[in-house]
Amino acid sequence: MRRAYWLLWTGQVVSRFGDGFFFIAVGWLVYANTGSPLALAVLWFARLAAAALAKTLAAPLVDRFERRRLMVALDLLRALTTVTPWLLALAGALHTWEVYAVLVATGILGTPYMPAAYALLPGVVDRERLLRANAWLEGGLQAMYLLGPAVGGLFIAAFGAPRSMAVDALSYLACAAFVAAIPRAAASAARRREPYGAAVAAGWRLLRGDATLRALTAMQAILGSTDMVVAVLMIPLVRDVLHGGAAGVGLLEASLSAGVIAASLVAHRRMRPLAVWLSVTGFCLATAALVLAPTLAWALVLQVAAGVGSGLFDIRSVALFQAMVGDERLGRTIATRDAVRTASQSASSLVAGAVSLIAGVPGAFAVFGLAGAVLSAGLVARLPGHVLTPLGAGEAASLSER
Repeated sequence: MRRAYWLLWTGQVVSRFGDGFFFIAVGWLVYANTGSPLALAVLWFARLAAAALAKTLAAPLVDRFERRRLMVALDLLRALTTVTPWLLALAGALHTWEVYAVLVATGILGTPYMPAAYALLPGVVDRERLLRANAWLEGGLQAMYLLGPAVGGLFIAAFGAPRSMAVDALSYLACAAFVAAIPRAAASAARRREPYGAAVAAGWRLLRGDATLRALTAMQAILGSTDMVVAVLMIPLVRDVLHGGAAGVGLLEASLSAGVIAASLVAHRRMRPLAVWLSVTGFCLATAALVLAPTLAWALVLQVAAGVGSGLFDIRSVALFQAMVGDERLGRTIATRDAVRTASQSASSLVAGAVSLIAGVPGAFAVFGLAGAVLSAGLVARLPGHVLTPLGAGEAASLSER
């Protein structure tokens, strides 16, 4: 791999480590102040609804500006945003609504970021190494997100949630430095200057026009929706059902990443396409099985299994997008796919909170997990035959030229 790839890889890994601190801190603050699973659901709904809209509107930015500079600017803005709760806490002026505002703001600022990173990747590695590069990147991200929540939970227990947000701000600054060091020649820039409306529509048109991209996007929506029951109700599950604390939340979050790391070790190898598609069904079933976990240790095992399923599909999915879509439209197409997933997550966050009030926290995990498994298995059963075969070079080339 080239030096430019390792600069990109290191920056993303450092940033993801800080995110492990941030997300546990946000949920911990809100639940500690309200004691309500519904408050957590509204928190995530606000972030994801804003992010879904921002991903749609900001999609053209990924292909209009030099991606390296765009990523650096976003890192600096997110550093400023995430350090704010710590400064307010020092002044004794931190309130729950301000935690909501910070989470929403970081969600909006982060919307073009990962599409830009994935669109930048073909410029810093050879095409034949893209799948391996994606696997290593995802493995590195998840290794730090495994470590981040685990260390973050201990950090919060010792020093409080606001200070952990300052750690995340430092990680963004470090990431900006690494990305800025990527040689300009390796950073893909926009090649088309379409009218803004046409640029927004281009991503949607590509997704609608190809059966493989449509199916990948639908599966991402199912995976994301099922994952929201974990994001929204993880803290109540650990505190009220498994009787753990902040460190337990961190370990459970980290165990999902352990599964993704395991998936990254094998994702670049040859495997049956059907197994990749059904990995989402496996993720959903493992999530549903959390309701049966009698202890935190069993929940950790199930989360590892869920991580293997989600990681395998995510890595292979983004590699297909990179192979099938031309560079001049790659960023906005990935951003549009992410907008669909985020919109489904936004709606699911509210539903998860409502279901937990009716069926309890364990019941919500069972409902979401089983529903996701049925939907994903049904989608696989209806896939056209050519979608279940490995992508051919001719198909990739023809779609890239559209």
